[in-house]
Amino acid sequence: MVCVQLAELFDNVLMLTCDPNQTFKCPLCDYTNTNLDSIRIHCSKLHKVTSSWVCLQLFYDGVEPTCLCGCGEKTNFITLQHGFYDFVRGHHIRIHNPWGHNPEALRKSHATTKKLYEDGLIHSWKKGLTKDTDERVAAIGRKASETINNNVSELERRSKMMRKLRLDGTIPTLYGKEHSQWKGGTSSLSGLCHSNNRLYNEWKFPKLKNANFRCEQCSSTDNLCVHHDGERMADIVRKISIENDYKGTDEEYDVKLTISELVTQYHIDNDVSGVVLCEECHKKIHPSLNFKTKI
Repeated sequence: MVCVQLAELFDNVLMLTCDPNQTFKCPLCDYTNTNLDSIRIHCSKLHKVTSSWVCLQLFYDGVEPTCLCGCGEKTNFITLQHGFYDFVRGHHIRIHNPWGHNPEALRKSHATTKKLYEDGLIHSWKKGLTKDTDERVAAIGRKASETINNNVSELERRSKMMRKLRLDGTIPTLYGKEHSQWKGGTSSLSGLCHSNNRLYNEWKFPKLKNANFRCEQCSSTDNLCVHHDGERMADIVRKISIENDYKGTDEEYDVKLTISELVTQYHIDNDVSGVVLCEECHKKIHPSLNFKTKI
């Protein structure tokens, strides 16, 4: 309904500006003229108001029009004679696109394209070509190598900038439900406990430092971890989970966060025993487990 009303209103603007017998009155005084340009100049010089403001008063009842797609965003002003754009840039495709947002039409289009490829009726222009045999393929490769991911200095600059913006609060650090990648609290309890920053900073890192960042069995520096050689991590997590009535469901994300903090605090308060091991030595202690070592 709103879109229809706005469309009718915009049509009225065009009709008024095209009528040679139409007389226009200044919104701020009694000045009248049949020429909109004269009204514009008068308002600008005498009243110091913009053409867009005059247009709104004359043709839009003072209300800024919004995009006809229904998104609610305000459109840009064109001229006093033409009013405002119907759509925000690019939003017209949401209306004038008979099949692009139709899931069934898209499915059929993809199926048809796939069959044409399978039947050999269409094929990729670069099929069988390499950068050594075709300059176009080589040019694509060169262009791809110039992207930001291959610009080490620019990546470092942006990283430093983002770090600064996060530390000074310009870009907030979001957690839990506020984070854009929130999946509904499906992280495992064990994963949360092992990945706790305080657990690393206040329990794991000191032990790694004391071991001079070397495996305490073979002196290797590859893929080090801190192995619980006394009280097991699983036992600590289980004990604290029972104390906090954790039922093991994904919906209890807040409870899992609490348990993760309590597990970390338990390690710190009790100075839980741990030994620094490399991945190979750690596997020998857990021969039945197929895991990737985590610090």
